[in-house]
Amino acid sequence: GLTDLVVEGVKTVNGMLAINYGQGMLPFLITISFLIIATLFPLYKKYIHLFKEEKRKIQYFLIGLSSFYLLNIIFNIVLPVFFNINRYYFLVINLIKEKKRYNLLSKIVFLSGVLFALITGLTDLVVEGVKTVNGMLAINYGQGMLPFLITISFLIIATLFPLYKKYIYLFKEEKRKIQYFLIGLSFFYLLNIIFNIALPVFFNINRYYFLGDYSAILLLGFITYAIVKKELFGVKMLFVHSLIMIMGVVLFVFPFLMIDNLMRVAAAILFLIFLLLGRYLIKAIKEEEKRRQALERVLKRERELRQRAEILTEEFERLDASKNQFIMATQHHLRTPLTAMIGYIDLLLSGNFGKIPKRIKDVLLKFQSSTSRLGRTVNEFLDISQFQLGRDVISLESNIDLTPVLKEMEDEIGLEAKNKGIYFKVKKKKLPLINADLNKLKIAFFNIADNAIKYTNEGGVTVSTKVVDDKIQIIFEDTGMGMTQEDQKKLFTKLFERGVQAQKVFATGRGIGLYLSSQIIKAHGGRIWADSKGKGKGSIFYIELPIN
Repeated sequence: GLTDLVVEGVKTVNGMLAINYGQGMLPFLITISFLIIATLFPLYKKYIHLFKEEKRKIQYFLIGLSSFYLLNIIFNIVLPVFFNINRYYFLVINLIKEKKRYNLLSKIVFLSGVLFALITGLTDLVVEGVKTVNGMLAINYGQGMLPFLITISFLIIATLFPLYKKYIYLFKEEKRKIQYFLIGLSFFYLLNIIFNIALPVFFNINRYYFLGDYSAILLLGFITYAIVKKELFGVKMLFVHSLIMIMGVVLFVFPFLMIDNLMRVAAAILFLIFLLLGRYLIKAIKEEEKRRQALERVLKRERELRQRAEILTEEFERLDASKNQFIMATQHHLRTPLTAMIGYIDLLLSGNFGKIPKRIKDVLLKFQSSTSRLGRTVNEFLDISQFQLGRDVISLESNIDLTPVLKEMEDEIGLEAKNKGIYFKVKKKKLPLINADLNKLKIAFFNIADNAIKYTNEGGVTVSTKVVDDKIQIIFEDTGMGMTQEDQKKLFTKLFERGVQAQKVFATGRGIGLYLSSQIIKAHGGRIWADSKGKGKGSIFYIELPIN
């Protein structure tokens, strides 16, 4: 760069560019050869001793580097624009870590690069020659210039498309790392297209050609900023390598500058110690970088899972709201006609429309029982909806006696138990008066008792009461199918969820009784729980209500 020892000047001979080589060309070629060998030898040596899986990781790089050197050695001069594009493509693919996804595209880019390098170097299809016009360098383009420009356009798109696609889906922090590189590369391509392709090829304007070449400085500036400020390629590793290299060169020169032999030996030993420590430092930095990358992967995965969880939570809340809306709409639409049906049946049975034959009356009584049961179900759905919306469902009254409710339950549920061939006993005793919503407690008691009857095929159900401190306990003990520990954990927690065994025994269960009962008891300031020794060993349900 500072002397004419290697290149004395440039001239044109028969329309072709020719170089006047200086006296230092031979040492220059020897140095270039040494650098090529020094680059390829360690790589080939390492490659030979690698396992098959590890060889695949570097074989494309090895092939690419060897081809690059080979083409430079054969042709001496290679089209700068083309090799910049090819080089930046593989830089992008490695940066975004998408080698597998763009494997086919990488092969196409590589093969097209080799092909057009051969065409450009061995033929005059792209460039026929170089001449000077009014003191300015001008290029005679060949017939293959159009396919060449199409290939250049393809390579530019192949480089920018994966980078932009990856950039769109990155998190904000990761976007910052590559956005400056992306901007610099885009400007680099844009300036090259304008000043190295569009103006000279289509408008025969060559005086601004240098601006396209100098755009590499702009790209280098953006990359440098991204590395230093945003740690694009791991700035710590680059800094450590550079620092060790500079210090190593300085310490290597020291022995030759010393006058005393003892000082030379000391400087040489210091240099060797530095190399050893530098090696361990680089190794430690690499290990730290690996741990940092592993942590980043974990954090990235955690962010992805958190985002997924947020999406699922929103979807669940939307579906839950839709379910509540559906339940409310359904029970409201059912409640109106049911009320009318129940009213008309009462009028018919009371004789307001004349005497009813016995056969028709029996049918009407069954119809009345069915509509009453359906009405209770609709009311239960309404109560559940109100509970889930956080509204007040319970209307407490003072001095409520639970004995009549237990008696009514014994009469009604006892009849169902008798029809099934099992017993239903209620051990009544005088209980303190409490504050309660009698109708809602009746629903809770009846649900628990009905549930016990459904899942008991032999033996029966016994209901007992007792006072514990300032609380009343109502205990439902059955000899039915029992429950596992897993089933006990799920009781009272979810709407419409029933145990697998329960579904087998009673397939048409609604899955709302226990849930509604638990909500009613909790609204009274009480609690409900269950216990069982296992399958086939019966169950005990406890309802506890405060006296005051």
